[in-house]
Amino acid sequence: MIPYEWITDGTRWITKPDSFTGIDQMLNDAAASYRRSLWHDQAVDVHIFTEKDAISGVILPVTEAWDVPLGVLRGYSSESFAHAVSTALYNAIWRGKEHVYVYQLGDHDPSGLDAWRAFTSTVRGFLDPRYKGGSAPFVHFERLAVTEAQIELYDLPTRPTKRSDTRARSFTGSR
Repeated sequence: MIPYEWITDGTRWITKPDSFTGIDQMLNDAAASYRRSLWHDQAVDVHIFTEKDAISGVILPVTEAWDVPLGVLRGYSSESFAHAVSTALYNAIWRGKEHVYVYQLGDHDPSGLDAWRAFTSTVRGFLDPRYKGGSAPFVHFERLAVTEAQIELYDLPTRPTKRSDTRARSFTGSR
């Protein structure tokens, strides 16, 4: 019922190096691929992350249209990925951005919420020492969806929390 383009399997992919029939085709392709940076002269930088790769097919057309980077966390991210993200955020501030906004879309379940908490904590852990012991004042993290308020407001369907999840005992977000 939903388009296949909205469903993503990022664990499988095909790659092929760029190749051309000649220098003229290469130059035409290069010219056709030019895209003006929408955020270069803006005072802010925006980054979007999803918990699941499966929804990136729905989100990517929007982030591409607005020239916003999209990251897929796949649950708990690695420390090296969090370090790479913190470096990108720090570089945005260093390039003169007044604020960097980091938004997330994920499941409203114990692991989804905790994975986002762990990610933001790890990224901040890499960022904060660069601000001479203080916190990174210009980087804002916010979870856009799915929130408990959205579940109630839109009467979204829910599933029982997995009993095997060790965080389920203290979780109050399911109906």
